Amino acid sequence: MSNAESVDSGQALDNNSKRMPCPKNRQLILYSNRRQTPILYIFLRTCPLSRHLPNFSNTEIAFSSKSNTQLFLARSLFQLIQCNSLVHVGGKLLNFGFKMGLPLSSLVRWNIFRHFCGGESIEECRTLMQKQMEKGVFSILDYGVEGEKTESGFNASTAEIIRTAKEAARSSEIAFIVFKFTAIASTDLLERVSRCRAKKSPLSDADQIQWTKVEARVDQICKAALDAKRPLMIDAEETWIQLAIDELAKTKMKQCNISGPCIYITFQMYRVDSLNRLKEIHEEAKRDSWHLGVKLVRGAYMEKEREYAQKQNLASPIHPTKDNTDQAYDSALEYCLANLESIGLCAGTHNEKSTVIATTFALQHSDQSPLKIHVKNNLWFSQLLGMSDNLTYNLAAAGLNAAKYVPYGPVHSVLPYLLRRAQENTSVNGQSSRELQLLDIEFTRRKG
Repeated sequence: MSNAESVDSGQALDNNSKRMPCPKNRQLILYSNRRQTPILYIFLRTCPLSRHLPNFSNTEIAFSSKSNTQLFLARSLFQLIQCNSLVHVGGKLLNFGFKMGLPLSSLVRWNIFRHFCGGESIEECRTLMQKQMEKGVFSILDYGVEGEKTESGFNASTAEIIRTAKEAARSSEIAFIVFKFTAIASTDLLERVSRCRAKKSPLSDADQIQWTKVEARVDQICKAALDAKRPLMIDAEETWIQLAIDELAKTKMKQCNISGPCIYITFQMYRVDSLNRLKEIHEEAKRDSWHLGVKLVRGAYMEKEREYAQKQNLASPIHPTKDNTDQAYDSALEYCLANLESIGLCAGTHNEKSTVIATTFALQHSDQSPLKIHVKNNLWFSQLLGMSDNLTYNLAAAGLNAAKYVPYGPVHSVLPYLLRRAQENTSVNGQSSRELQLLDIEFTRRKG
């Protein structure tokens, strides 16, 4: 019997393990194994799973923590960013304004930033995270800075990411540590390393020196996550820099994922090659006896990917249609669910159909199935703060592992993140229509 199974069946914990205070309907328990590998926290439900599929149109649960004022502001924002031309032009103007040093932070902070970010510092995020946990929703505290260019910037980002791990160590609300490689390494270096990895050629002496520094930063972050007893998720970037990230992340998974999924890598399923890459890496993990940690997303750099491919005279690396991407995502989701004994899965999605697929699987295997322990420990759902509350909060209410990404950082530094959220919610992409529909339903319900 594995240690995870013995914990689930109520037997004694390892002598080095201890129970922690648990928030509403959740409990934190240390997980370890006999190989003396680093221990992790596993989040086990103290309430039973619902036997029925959640109603993702239940706005009373979805917006139970929101005041009428907050709902009104959210509706106003989604109505505004429905206009594709406004988002396109406004994004360029904001970028230009910040580069020129114009005082735009307050304008952005009290509009789009307030909706999609937890604050400018960890301290500003604490109240929000506690409020989410009251509803059974965990947080993924995300230092949202990206695209750093200097050594001092890389080192400052590394230090701040380590601070998020230390916050997780003292906070039962935080389920994962997360970071982006472009916060700790230059895009140019990542591109050159990716190119060399693809050609199986050595790095230049100068690049090797810089890459060694990146490896050291990743080691520091991994150690901080393991010390905090939290899994670490590595976010995806653009295709032309992703190979370097994947290779280093895979090295860390081989080291840390022996007893379970401690390190997670992100697969962007709008990439044509993602499903095959997922299966190939999983086969490698099974062959070498380590667990694969997977975060599945659809992807966030569609326009940049197509522009880059066109400039380089390359075939587009992403699927031609949204339907193709949806099919690839659901295929990857089903593959991971069928292999939960060796894959830790975080389904990052705002798509209701995909969420229903995973939720149905979880409910089918929540009682007597051999996969019961893996559904409890290895299956997570996550959505971004400010989006798809109907999924996150109804999943949590049904007893499933649900978390919100909570980005934070200086307003000007998280602007790229904010602009991607605005673009995702334009009328062209369609997310805002669903958000507005749900907000209107809740306003009607509250009026009686």
